[in-house]
Amino acid sequence: MSVKNIWYKTRIAPSAAASVTLNGRIGTSTNVRSNTYTYGVGTRAGNSPTIIHDMSVDAGNFWNATTTLEGAYQHSAAGGASPVGAEVFITFTWNGFLGGTSTRSVLYSAAQQGVTGAANTWANRPLRVELPEDVTKIYRSVYLETIHDHSNSTINLSTIRFAVAGIARTVTENGDTENFATSYLVPVASSTFSNGDTIGWKTRYLEIGNTKSVANYSYFSNTAVVTYDAAQEYKIPTFTQNYFRFYGDNDALIPIDPWPAGAIDLGENTQILAADAPPGNGDNLRLRMSLAVATTTMLASSTAFSLQYAPRVSTCGAIGAWSTLGAPGSGSAWRGFNATPVDGANLSTSTPGAGQLLLSVSDRAGTYGESVPTPLNPFAVAVGEDVEYDWNIQNNGAAMKVSQP
Repeated sequence: MSVKNIWYKTRIAPSAAASVTLNGRIGTSTNVRSNTYTYGVGTRAGNSPTIIHDMSVDAGNFWNATTTLEGAYQHSAAGGASPVGAEVFITFTWNGFLGGTSTRSVLYSAAQQGVTGAANTWANRPLRVELPEDVTKIYRSVYLETIHDHSNSTINLSTIRFAVAGIARTVTENGDTENFATSYLVPVASSTFSNGDTIGWKTRYLEIGNTKSVANYSYFSNTAVVTYDAAQEYKIPTFTQNYFRFYGDNDALIPIDPWPAGAIDLGENTQILAADAPPGNGDNLRLRMSLAVATTTMLASSTAFSLQYAPRVSTCGAIGAWSTLGAPGSGSAWRGFNATPVDGANLSTSTPGAGQLLLSVSDRAGTYGESVPTPLNPFAVAVGEDVEYDWNIQNNGAAMKVSQP
């Protein structure tokens, strides 16, 4: 994820000519971004001002999930001062290609129908929230953005109440008698919204209520902003050991002669039996092996592999314990062999040339290996493709007449 822009969207309903200073800081930044905004007489008439306080220049300091954002405001004078409602907006690029938990914000409306002039009368509306995912969902934040819009040419200041599912908050209007509209941001706790941090439902109705203490004509709009985590399944590549073929070692990156030496060659997917000149103690051979990729693309530089061996019982699937290929010169029964090619070298480029991959099903190049694990895969491998690896293996006193799959 790469954060691009961060800003505060601030709403103020000043009732006199003055100014307000907004401050903000991101994470560990030593910079406090400060700007002063001046408004004149009657600024809030009709609709109160909205200020975008941009801090994008410090977006690079938002770099982990627990980054702290700080904000503060200060009015230049008590006269005309009013509460400030602030929302933080973060834009970022994110590749959801591999799935996993994603954070989502959705908006739902529960606006009042029409203007009313009655005092102390609740205007209630149902808020229908639908979060359709069939996965674990976790509450992050919910707030109600309520705009109270006066219709009278002059007004009497009132006490406003907001209620969500019976939980009410109170705000007292301030200033003079000019008509105005302003926004109030009302937090909704997880205990009210979802009965805890885990959201165990797809659809829920919450009752939203608004009332005022004086008989002004006005209108309430309500928008619920719901932010939550949806734990989507990770799309992790899966691998199946597919084709293989044994070769004699020619001390070069590309072996030439399939096992055994001479005119008779073992084909693909053919094991070495007693009649096929199995490698004796101290002998080495090459194993070209392909892995078929499924589920999702194996991204470049994402995965390393190891090679393991064990005496076969009835089938390879019946083996209970496997041993990892030893390093060259180690005491392992089967170990890597130190030859001229560079351990970990790519078998080819991202677009393999003719003859560089030896197995009939291979599409992409892996690496040459004398030790484990391999380097991270050098190239991306799509679903349905095979990636080919090459192992240089030495017999170091392995038990005779025992298959080593």
